[in-house]
Amino acid sequence: AQPLSYFNYVIDYGGENSLKQVLSDNLGLIADVGMQEQTDSTGTMCMMVFQTTKLGFKHSQVILDVFFAYLAAIRAAGVDMELYKSIQDMVKLKWDWKQQDDAFETVSDLAEAMTRLPREKLLSGDRLIEKPDPELLSSLIERVEPNNMNIAQVAPPEVGDELLKDSGKEIRTLEYYGAKYIEQPVAEAFPNLKRWTSWMKGTDTKQIVQELQESLKAAGLDAGDVQLPPKLPGKIEGVPTQVPLDHMKLPMLMTKMRGAQQSATEKLFGPLPVRLSLELPSDKTLVMMETPKNKKEDVWFRSGWTMKDPKVHLAVGLRRMTTELEP
Repeated sequence: AQPLSYFNYVIDYGGENSLKQVLSDNLGLIADVGMQEQTDSTGTMCMMVFQTTKLGFKHSQVILDVFFAYLAAIRAAGVDMELYKSIQDMVKLKWDWKQQDDAFETVSDLAEAMTRLPREKLLSGDRLIEKPDPELLSSLIERVEPNNMNIAQVAPPEVGDELLKDSGKEIRTLEYYGAKYIEQPVAEAFPNLKRWTSWMKGTDTKQIVQELQESLKAAGLDAGDVQLPPKLPGKIEGVPTQVPLDHMKLPMLMTKMRGAQQSATEKLFGPLPVRLSLELPSDKTLVMMETPKNKKEDVWFRSGWTMKDPKVHLAVGLRRMTTELEP
């Protein structure tokens, strides 16, 4: 059932008005947020990691307020089966096109998996969602609450012991490890703990929004048009169930077009791309030519891959327009 795949997605989701966007773009409190999990024969540990900005480091309580309000929204909404099934399709797609792992890592993972999975599930048991289990996922969601969590704030080295000294408490040193710490009641360390717990038990959304706005105002942060609590993701649209392989293999025609022997580079990575003419009909664009003068088009193309599991990475860079007077 892989219920953690569902949790992983709703935490990592970075769409409009998502948890990530609200805390980073709208409030400027974090640089990123993600979920990490560690599973072994003793069980599974999940960690929600917030990479805070300087502002966020000073207002960690606000980050936790927004986070627990988001968890309360997840619990109130229940299991979104359309989202769950689309995650199942996405996981299957990644499984079908997974890149080859390191041999040492593979052996280590299989050795651990053999302690808890049947032989026929060793490869797919920790990866595929063979049958979504909303009851199991719902029970897991019910367990996610402040009383079942540990919260730690890691200070950068330049901060030193300032936070500990500012607390006014006795600074102690952990034997054998040398880590310095203080002891204080939970209610003192996390004054909003009762509020988070009540949210998770079904507090009205309007009240949650009001208390969040009060928390932001007390911290000197402008909520403005911020979505509170952050928006939950919907079904993942457009996950392909079949990837056509018609043009996957690298044709040797392109090498033959050059009328020369393969170079050392081509032997490793396949034929070099050829320049396209954008002025010819679409069925006759594959031609070798020099870019005409006064033409900005410079498009190169090569069909096919040399890898067994090709993937494409697309990146978009946005730059501010400049004037002719700017350097």
